[in-house]
Amino acid sequence: MTWPATALPRRPSRPWFLAGLLLVLAAGPACRPASDRVEFTSLARTWKFHPGDELRWADPAFDDRGWVDLQVPKSWGRQGYDHVFGMAWYRTRAAVQLPRDQPVALALGKIDSAYEVYVGGELMGTVGALPPSPRMEYDRHRVYIVPAANRDADGSLAIALRVWRATGKSPGAAGPVEGPFEVGPITDVVEGHLMNESAQLGLVLLFVAVGVFHLGLRALRPGTSAYGWFGLLALESAVYAFLRTQWKYVLFDDFVLLKKVEHLMIYVVPVTFLQFLWVFFDRPIPKVIRVLQAGLLVVAAISMASPGLDFALFVLPNVQIAALSAAAAGTVFVVPFIRDGDPEARLLGIGALILVMTIGSDFFVERNYIVAPRTVVYGFSVLVFGMSFALANRFHRALGEADSLRRELAQRVEVRTQELTDAYSKMEALALRDGLTGLLNRRALQDRALADLARARRQQTAFALAVIDVDHFKAINDTHGHAVGDRVLEHVAKQLASAVRVSDDVGRWGGEEFLVLLPEVDDSEAVAAAERLRLQVQQSAYPSARGPIGVTISIGVVAVPADALQDARIDDLIRQADAALYRAKDRGRNRVECSPLERDAAGPPV
Repeated sequence: MTWPATALPRRPSRPWFLAGLLLVLAAGPACRPASDRVEFTSLARTWKFHPGDELRWADPAFDDRGWVDLQVPKSWGRQGYDHVFGMAWYRTRAAVQLPRDQPVALALGKIDSAYEVYVGGELMGTVGALPPSPRMEYDRHRVYIVPAANRDADGSLAIALRVWRATGKSPGAAGPVEGPFEVGPITDVVEGHLMNESAQLGLVLLFVAVGVFHLGLRALRPGTSAYGWFGLLALESAVYAFLRTQWKYVLFDDFVLLKKVEHLMIYVVPVTFLQFLWVFFDRPIPKVIRVLQAGLLVVAAISMASPGLDFALFVLPNVQIAALSAAAAGTVFVVPFIRDGDPEARLLGIGALILVMTIGSDFFVERNYIVAPRTVVYGFSVLVFGMSFALANRFHRALGEADSLRRELAQRVEVRTQELTDAYSKMEALALRDGLTGLLNRRALQDRALADLARARRQQTAFALAVIDVDHFKAINDTHGHAVGDRVLEHVAKQLASAVRVSDDVGRWGGEEFLVLLPEVDDSEAVAAAERLRLQVQQSAYPSARGPIGVTISIGVVAVPADALQDARIDDLIRQADAALYRAKDRGRNRVECSPLERDAAGPPV
């Protein structure tokens, strides 16, 4: 069986490409028992290296013993050949623990600036473009399918890399610099290639969810700008994390654009991070931080507007240092809040510190001083989680405080309502009660009288009332003074109130006159009740400072039988009781007189 000497699709921009790889992942391990799995052959080791460019160097039989040994992955610029620009070759031979007649997979990581790969002397694929029309594309990882026909008789692979390095590239950007370099079974290599990216893709999706959630909170809750800045930071982190994966080539295949956007995130993430911190702790942003933010945004705009990647690559080291400085400044800013015991500050401080460490680590990885996986994405994840918990803690505390305030407000409202109710009751009492005696006043008596008369009509029961006057009250005022006269009125009021029935109403009609409403009594019962009131007052002298003051009252009574209620009017009844009162005064005072009902004097019902 003959296999085409090609790589996996160079432009994996179709959804079925991912679906096919995922099917391989799902089916491969299930179809083979674990005991049949073969370990990868790592290509992270020394390779033969030689500057220059001759296609015969791809021949498996070529004798490369005169070439130098260089470590892969690691820039040749960091291994004594920084002066080499343009073309250079790498060669190695890899033993594969698979049957000779089986194809294998070759995984190659980041190779700067462009390359071709040959296995068994045949071209497997290209990333970027080599001279005479060179084109950089150094960030793409590839998995190549090597047919069995391209394996040597012993099953090994003769691998050659034809690499182009762009003029002006930094010492850390030459040849294989980072990523996976290995050979193995197709299923296992593809699975490993995708699984290595899956963790970051999961973080991307998580960042997006966190960002959208907090931006939604910002939209729903005015005055929570910290949530908005954090949501924006989470989305920026998601974009950067996505652009650090190979999944980006599934959606876009424009290397320059993708790299520019990746650099843009390096510029704007520190700006948003600093903005969030100062807003979160409600502090004015210092001028130096404003200058740093403005500088990063200006460089970002120039980088995006500049053609190609020359300017972006030129300023990238300084921008990374600025980003590291911003993260460090944020960490230092949080320290005083941590000392003060702020629980959210501890979470943010840990996240910021880890971000500083990962940015620093990636700075050295980017410069190829060290060969290690990129970690800044995981630094972002710690920061994002820390910020999420900090905001959640603050949100929970704010809800608790709001709930406490609501309960306190409810209690205050309840107390205030009770106070208003009491005040209303007092106002009502003042409106219905006489200020001196505390009895019902004239207006209240009139209302009660109308109500009692209406009820008597409905129930067909008798109704009576009595008008009372304090005897010789003017003499009391003239002899003892008006202050004592007022006390006498209070005394009389208490005696009357204590002697009436619960169903009766007594009040001050005006001056020294009182009115008593006697529902459900006829004329004889009314006279008896009035007599009881007269005796109560007569037998209770007022104890003044100069000795007891005897007080008597005269009472005029009128009673309406049930059959006369329809024609009865309160004004007429009071007039008739008042006439009876004057008869009592004329006949010597301190007595009760009952006025016969004048049926012919009654007018329309009231």
